[in-house]
Amino acid sequence: MNTRRAFFLSGGAAAVATTAGIPGVAQGDSSGQELADARDREAIRETLAAVLARTGGWQDLSRRRDEITLLGREQATATVHFEVEECTPLEADCTAAQMARLQGNVADRGWVAHCVEVDFAKLNGEWKVSGIRER
Repeated sequence: MNTRRAFFLSGGAAAVATTAGIPGVAQGDSSGQELADARDREAIRETLAAVLARTGGWQDLSRRRDEITLLGREQATATVHFEVEECTPLEADCTAAQMARLQGNVADRGWVAHCVEVDFAKLNGEWKVSGIRER
């Protein structure tokens, strides 16, 4: 793997883009508060991505419009938009319908948009999901 690809896969580009877009940090702001906030937001995004990856059935995660709000140093809220595949099973009980169901065929299939608010709490230095509610 070439070094440019390794850099992007390791998340190096996200870190550079995150710190480059923060006013004050690029100019050498000594407080570092913006940098700490950016790191917290990135850690929350990684936690959220891990949770979504375990659930399955999500469509095109790259198009999500996440909004992350930090509530102090130990709590945060994220508004997450996503789509879930919903299927209606075949109703018939004949052999052909049973075979079709086993092969993954359904009567109706579609993607439905959802929006949830996810609460996060920082425990022992790591962001954890503390609650989820649908909007």
